[in-house]
This record gives sequence, C-alpha cells and structure tokens, in this order.
Amino acid sequence: MPNKPNAVKLAESALVQKVSEEMVILDVNNGQYYTLNEVAADMVELVRLGSSTDEIVNAICSQYDAKESEVEADLHALLATLLDKQLVYSVD
Repeated sequence: MPNKPNAVKLAESALVQKVSEEMVILDVNNGQYYTLNEVAADMVELVRLGSSTDEIVNAICSQYDAKESEVEADLHALLATLLDKQLVYSVD
C-alpha cells in the first residue's frame, strides 16, 4: 500500500458486530456484508478502540506470536480494502 495511514477510524456507515471469533461489517450505504476472520476482527476491534497502526501491529504480534513484517502486511492489506470500500477513513 503506497500511502500507509498511521491511524484510521471506522466510517459511520460501517456497523460492526463480533460473532464468536469472527466479525461482520455491514455497509449501511449499500447493504453489503463483509465477514472478517479472527485476526482481522481483532485488528478492526483495535481500530474501534482508537489504536494507531503501529499499536495494532504490536498487539497482534504479541497476541498471535507472529512476525511483525507479516502482521504489518496483513494489516495494511486489510486497511487498503476497508479504505477502498469506504468503511474506514484515514485520520492522519
């Protein structure tokens, strides 16, 4: 992702519900549902809490004992998709 945001917020049009270990996001503007796996759900939950991208990477690395480079790549891919769908916006 060429322009990596340092922080994002959920758009008002994104309704989020955690179900078990997954998360569902409803885009109220178009009625589309998006289902996130456990790791992506944890990332979005941290976005909801106001964490920066660096804080999210650190938290996910600790929680899942994962490599920083992999978590960072996964987070930025997720954010790129959510930005494209206008479900989050950059607050940089």
